[in-house]
Amino acid sequence: MDRPAHALYYTTVIGLSNQDAVLGGFLYGEGHEPSITRVSMIHDGQWFHLYDLDDIVHATALIPGQGECPATLCFLGRRGLLREHPRGGSPFDSQLRSKAGYFLGLRSIAGSLYACGTQGQLLRRQDDTWVDHDQGLFRPLSGQVDRMLRALDGFADDDLYAIGMGGQISHWDGSRWQALHSPTGWMLNDVCCAPDRQVYIGGVAGTLLRGSASRGWQAIEGAGPADSIESLAWFDGKLYAAAQNRLFCWDGVALTAVSPGVSGSQAFFRLHACEQALWSVGDDCVLSFDGNVWTRHEPPA
Repeated sequence: MDRPAHALYYTTVIGLSNQDAVLGGFLYGEGHEPSITRVSMIHDGQWFHLYDLDDIVHATALIPGQGECPATLCFLGRRGLLREHPRGGSPFDSQLRSKAGYFLGLRSIAGSLYACGTQGQLLRRQDDTWVDHDQGLFRPLSGQVDRMLRALDGFADDDLYAIGMGGQISHWDGSRWQALHSPTGWMLNDVCCAPDRQVYIGGVAGTLLRGSASRGWQAIEGAGPADSIESLAWFDGKLYAAAQNRLFCWDGVALTAVSPGVSGSQAFFRLHACEQALWSVGDDCVLSFDGNVWTRHEPPA
Protein backbone atom coordinates (compact mmCIF):
# COMPACT_ATOMS: atom_id res chain seq x y z
CA MET A 1 0.00 0.00 0.00
CA ASP A 2 1.37 3.41 -1.01
CA ARG A 3 1.70 5.84 1.86
CA PRO A 4 2.43 9.57 1.82
CA ALA A 5 6.08 10.42 2.34
CA HIS A 6 5.19 12.34 5.52
CA ALA A 7 3.33 9.36 7.06
CA LEU A 8 5.00 7.56 9.96
CA TYR A 9 5.73 4.01 11.01
CA TYR A 10 6.11 3.63 14.76
CA THR A 11 8.85 1.72 16.59
CA THR A 12 8.72 3.04 20.17
CA VAL A 13 6.03 3.90 22.69
CA ILE A 14 5.86 5.03 26.32
CA GLY A 15 2.41 4.57 27.85
CA LEU A 16 1.44 7.13 30.47
CA SER A 17 -2.23 6.24 31.03
CA ASN A 18 -5.04 4.60 29.07
CA GLN A 19 -5.49 7.89 27.20
CA ASP A 20 -1.93 9.20 26.99
CA ALA A 21 1.23 7.94 25.32
CA VAL A 22 4.37 9.26 23.65
CA LEU A 23 5.48 7.59 20.41
CA GLY A 24 8.54 7.64 18.20
CA GLY A 25 8.35 7.01 14.48
CA PHE A 26 10.14 7.30 11.16
CA LEU A 27 8.99 8.79 7.87
CA TYR A 28 8.06 6.33 5.15
CA GLY A 29 9.53 8.80 2.67
CA GLU A 30 13.04 8.14 4.01
CA GLY A 31 12.87 4.47 3.08
CA HIS A 32 14.77 1.88 5.07
CA GLU A 33 17.49 4.30 6.22
CA PRO A 34 15.81 6.92 8.42
CA SER A 35 17.82 9.88 9.66
CA ILE A 36 15.42 11.52 12.13
CA THR A 37 12.89 10.33 14.69
CA ARG A 38 9.56 12.12 14.92
CA VAL A 39 8.16 12.17 18.47
CA SER A 40 4.40 12.49 18.86
CA MET A 41 1.96 12.40 21.76
CA ILE A 42 -1.58 11.12 22.12
CA HIS A 43 -3.54 13.00 24.78
CA ASP A 44 -7.23 12.31 25.34
CA GLY A 45 -7.69 11.17 21.77
CA GLN A 46 -5.80 14.07 20.15
CA TRP A 47 -2.43 13.81 18.42
CA PHE A 48 0.39 16.32 18.88
CA HIS A 49 3.78 16.59 17.18
CA LEU A 50 6.31 17.25 19.94
CA TYR A 51 9.63 17.47 18.07
CA ASP A 52 12.06 15.73 15.73
CA LEU A 53 15.25 14.13 17.04
CA ASP A 54 18.38 14.11 14.91
CA ASP A 55 19.11 10.43 15.53
CA ILE A 56 17.56 7.01 14.95
CA VAL A 57 15.75 6.14 18.17
CA HIS A 58 14.82 2.55 18.98
CA ALA A 59 15.41 2.77 22.74
CA THR A 60 13.22 4.56 25.27
CA ALA A 61 12.79 4.52 29.03
CA LEU A 62 10.60 6.12 31.67
CA ILE A 63 12.30 7.27 34.86
CA PRO A 64 9.64 7.20 37.61
CA GLY A 65 8.93 10.39 39.49
CA GLN A 66 10.08 10.74 43.09
CA GLY A 67 8.66 13.23 45.55
CA GLU A 68 8.36 16.58 43.80
CA CYS A 69 10.44 15.39 40.84
CA PRO A 70 8.23 14.41 37.88
CA ALA A 71 8.63 11.28 35.79
CA THR A 72 11.04 11.73 32.89
CA LEU A 73 10.72 10.34 29.37
CA CYS A 74 14.02 9.30 27.81
CA PHE A 75 14.90 8.69 24.14
CA LEU A 76 18.29 7.24 23.15
CA GLY A 77 19.46 7.36 19.55
CA ARG A 78 21.72 4.83 17.91
CA ARG A 79 24.49 7.44 17.68
CA GLY A 80 24.19 8.35 21.37
CA LEU A 81 21.83 11.35 21.44
CA LEU A 82 19.92 11.20 24.74
CA ARG A 83 16.88 13.42 25.12
CA GLU A 84 15.30 13.64 28.55
CA HIS A 85 11.89 15.22 28.92
CA PRO A 86 10.49 15.71 32.43
CA ARG A 87 6.69 15.61 32.39
CA GLY A 88 5.43 19.18 32.49
CA GLY A 89 8.95 20.54 31.89
CA SER A 90 11.33 21.35 29.07
CA PRO A 91 13.42 18.68 27.30
CA PHE A 92 17.22 18.69 27.37
CA ASP A 93 19.87 16.74 25.46
CA SER A 94 23.18 15.08 26.20
CA GLN A 95 25.52 12.85 24.20
CA LEU A 96 26.67 9.36 25.15
CA ARG A 97 30.08 8.27 23.91
CA SER A 98 30.00 5.01 21.99
CA LYS A 99 33.08 2.83 22.33
CA ALA A 100 32.13 0.75 19.29
CA GLY A 101 29.22 1.04 16.91
CA TYR A 102 25.85 2.14 18.24
CA PHE A 103 23.35 1.96 21.10
CA LEU A 104 20.33 -0.33 21.10
CA GLY A 105 18.88 -0.54 24.60
CA LEU A 106 17.92 1.82 27.43
CA ARG A 107 16.36 0.94 30.77
CA SER A 108 15.71 2.59 34.12
CA ILE A 109 16.45 0.08 36.89
CA ALA A 110 16.39 0.75 40.65
CA GLY A 111 16.95 4.48 40.20
CA SER A 112 19.77 4.18 37.65
CA LEU A 113 19.73 4.57 33.88
CA TYR A 114 21.53 1.98 31.76
CA ALA A 115 22.39 1.94 28.03
CA CYS A 116 23.73 -0.95 25.96
CA GLY A 117 24.70 -1.72 22.38
CA THR A 118 27.12 -3.28 19.95
CA GLN A 119 30.27 -5.12 21.03
CA GLY A 120 28.74 -5.64 24.47
CA GLN A 121 29.11 -2.03 25.56
CA LEU A 122 27.02 -1.17 28.60
CA LEU A 123 26.98 2.13 30.45
CA ARG A 124 25.44 3.17 33.76
CA ARG A 125 24.65 6.72 34.79
CA GLN A 126 26.09 7.42 38.19
CA ASP A 127 25.78 10.87 39.80
CA ASP A 128 25.00 12.41 36.39
CA THR A 129 28.10 10.80 34.88
CA TRP A 130 28.06 7.84 32.51
CA VAL A 131 30.53 5.12 33.51
CA ASP A 132 31.46 1.79 31.93
CA HIS A 133 29.57 -1.14 33.42
CA ASP A 134 30.64 -3.80 30.94
CA GLN A 135 33.74 -5.44 32.37
CA GLY A 136 33.81 -8.90 30.83
CA LEU A 137 31.13 -8.03 28.27
CA PHE A 138 32.78 -5.49 25.99
CA ARG A 139 35.17 -6.39 23.18
CA PRO A 140 36.70 -3.71 20.91
CA LEU A 141 35.43 -3.66 17.36
CA SER A 142 37.72 -5.43 14.92
CA GLY A 143 36.17 -5.68 11.50
CA GLN A 144 32.53 -6.74 11.70
CA VAL A 145 30.28 -6.55 14.74
CA ASP A 146 30.59 -9.93 16.47
CA ARG A 147 28.63 -9.27 19.67
CA MET A 148 25.65 -7.16 20.57
CA LEU A 149 23.54 -6.39 23.62
CA ARG A 150 19.96 -5.70 22.56
CA ALA A 151 18.35 -5.08 25.96
CA LEU A 152 18.74 -5.32 29.71
CA ASP A 153 16.53 -5.35 32.80
CA GLY A 154 16.86 -6.11 36.47
CA PHE A 155 15.23 -6.49 39.87
CA ALA A 156 17.94 -4.41 41.59
CA ASP A 157 21.32 -2.87 40.88
CA ASP A 158 22.96 -6.15 41.96
CA ASP A 159 20.60 -8.38 39.97
CA LEU A 160 20.74 -7.40 36.27
CA TYR A 161 20.24 -9.39 33.06
CA ALA A 162 21.63 -8.41 29.63
CA ILE A 163 20.74 -10.30 26.45
CA GLY A 164 21.56 -10.19 22.77
CA MET A 165 23.37 -11.70 19.82
CA GLY A 166 23.94 -15.45 19.57
CA GLY A 167 21.57 -16.21 22.44
CA GLN A 168 23.72 -14.32 24.94
CA ILE A 169 22.34 -14.14 28.49
CA SER A 170 24.56 -12.46 31.09
CA HIS A 171 23.88 -11.77 34.77
CA TRP A 172 25.33 -9.09 37.07
CA ASP A 173 25.40 -10.09 40.76
CA GLY A 174 26.77 -6.83 42.12
CA SER A 175 30.42 -7.67 41.60
CA ARG A 176 30.80 -9.24 38.15
CA TRP A 177 29.06 -10.23 34.94
CA GLN A 178 28.63 -13.96 34.45
CA ALA A 179 27.74 -15.65 31.16
CA LEU A 180 24.76 -17.95 31.74
CA HIS A 181 24.03 -21.11 29.81
CA SER A 182 21.57 -20.27 27.04
CA PRO A 183 19.29 -22.86 25.46
CA THR A 184 19.35 -21.03 22.12
CA GLY A 185 21.77 -19.52 19.65
CA TRP A 186 19.16 -17.19 18.13
CA MET A 187 19.25 -13.43 18.53
CA LEU A 188 17.51 -12.37 21.74
CA ASN A 189 15.66 -9.07 21.51
CA ASP A 190 14.11 -8.21 24.88
CA VAL A 191 14.14 -9.16 28.54
CA CYS A 192 11.55 -8.50 31.26
CA CYS A 193 12.18 -8.95 34.99
CA ALA A 194 8.56 -9.39 35.99
CA PRO A 195 6.69 -8.90 39.28
CA ASP A 196 6.26 -12.69 39.57
CA ARG A 197 10.06 -12.81 40.07
CA GLN A 198 10.54 -14.63 36.79
CA VAL A 199 12.87 -13.36 34.07
CA TYR A 200 11.34 -13.56 30.59
CA ILE A 201 13.42 -13.36 27.41
CA GLY A 202 12.13 -13.16 23.84
CA GLY A 203 13.88 -13.50 20.52
CA VAL A 204 14.00 -14.75 16.96
CA ALA A 205 12.28 -17.94 15.76
CA GLY A 206 9.56 -17.81 18.39
CA THR A 207 12.03 -17.97 21.26
CA LEU A 208 10.43 -17.24 24.63
CA LEU A 209 12.24 -18.25 27.83
CA ARG A 210 11.54 -17.92 31.52
CA GLY A 211 13.80 -18.59 34.48
CA SER A 212 16.66 -16.92 36.33
CA ALA A 213 20.38 -17.13 36.97
CA SER A 214 19.81 -19.61 39.79
CA ARG A 215 17.08 -21.75 38.22
CA GLY A 216 18.18 -21.86 34.59
CA TRP A 217 15.84 -21.46 31.62
CA GLN A 218 12.68 -23.12 30.43
CA ALA A 219 11.21 -22.63 26.96
CA ILE A 220 7.63 -21.41 26.73
CA GLU A 221 6.07 -23.13 23.73
CA GLY A 222 3.38 -21.66 21.52
CA ALA A 223 5.00 -19.19 19.15
CA GLY A 224 6.07 -20.38 15.70
CA PRO A 225 9.46 -20.31 13.96
CA ALA A 226 8.29 -17.34 11.86
CA ASP A 227 7.48 -15.29 14.98
CA SER A 228 10.29 -12.93 15.92
CA ILE A 229 9.50 -11.76 19.44
CA GLU A 230 10.68 -8.15 19.54
CA SER A 231 9.24 -6.76 22.78
CA LEU A 232 7.89 -7.92 26.15
CA ALA A 233 5.69 -6.18 28.72
CA TRP A 234 3.96 -7.19 31.95
CA PHE A 235 0.39 -5.96 32.33
CA ASP A 236 -2.46 -6.94 34.62
CA GLY A 237 -0.65 -10.01 35.93
CA LYS A 238 0.26 -11.40 32.52
CA LEU A 239 3.18 -11.27 30.10
CA TYR A 240 2.59 -9.92 26.59
CA ALA A 241 4.95 -10.59 23.70
CA ALA A 242 4.99 -8.63 20.43
CA ALA A 243 6.03 -10.73 17.43
CA GLN A 244 5.65 -8.29 14.54
CA ASN A 245 2.55 -9.79 12.94
CA ARG A 246 1.18 -11.45 16.06
CA LEU A 247 0.68 -10.65 19.74
CA PHE A 248 0.92 -13.34 22.43
CA CYS A 249 -0.12 -13.52 26.08
CA TRP A 250 1.35 -15.81 28.75
CA ASP A 251 -0.91 -16.28 31.78
CA GLY A 252 1.43 -18.59 33.66
CA VAL A 253 -0.12 -21.70 32.12
CA ALA A 254 -0.31 -21.28 28.34
CA LEU A 255 0.94 -18.95 25.62
CA THR A 256 -1.95 -17.89 23.39
CA ALA A 257 -2.32 -15.55 20.43
CA VAL A 258 -4.26 -12.36 21.18
CA SER A 259 -6.87 -11.01 18.76
CA PRO A 260 -7.53 -7.36 19.63
CA GLY A 261 -10.73 -7.39 17.57
CA VAL A 262 -10.19 -3.97 16.03
CA SER A 263 -10.63 -3.18 12.36
CA GLY A 264 -7.74 -2.39 10.06
CA SER A 265 -4.23 -3.75 9.70
CA GLN A 266 -2.41 -4.97 12.79
CA ALA A 267 1.30 -5.00 13.60
CA PHE A 268 3.10 -5.44 16.92
CA PHE A 269 6.69 -4.26 17.28
CA ARG A 270 7.05 -2.48 20.62
CA LEU A 271 5.10 -2.79 23.86
CA HIS A 272 4.98 -0.64 26.98
CA ALA A 273 2.73 -1.00 29.99
CA CYS A 274 1.68 1.51 32.61
CA GLU A 275 -0.72 0.92 35.49
CA GLN A 276 -3.80 1.70 33.41
CA ALA A 277 -3.01 0.24 30.00
CA LEU A 278 -0.85 -1.82 27.70
CA TRP A 279 0.29 0.06 24.59
CA SER A 280 1.45 -1.54 21.34
CA VAL A 281 2.90 0.01 18.19
CA GLY A 282 4.06 -1.46 14.91
CA ASP A 283 4.12 0.02 11.42
CA ASP A 284 1.23 2.54 11.51
CA CYS A 285 -0.81 0.48 13.99
CA VAL A 286 -1.21 2.07 17.44
CA LEU A 287 -3.28 0.14 19.99
CA SER A 288 -4.03 0.33 23.70
CA PHE A 289 -5.64 -2.20 26.03
CA ASP A 290 -7.16 -1.26 29.39
CA GLY A 291 -7.62 -4.84 30.52
CA ASN A 292 -11.05 -5.15 28.94
CA VAL A 293 -11.18 -3.31 25.63
CA TRP A 294 -8.67 -2.77 22.83
CA THR A 295 -8.66 0.68 21.21
CA ARG A 296 -7.09 1.71 17.90
CA HIS A 297 -5.59 5.19 17.81
CA GLU A 298 -5.62 6.31 14.19
CA PRO A 299 -2.62 8.49 13.32
CA PRO A 300 -3.46 11.83 11.68
CA ALA A 301 -3.42 11.96 7.88
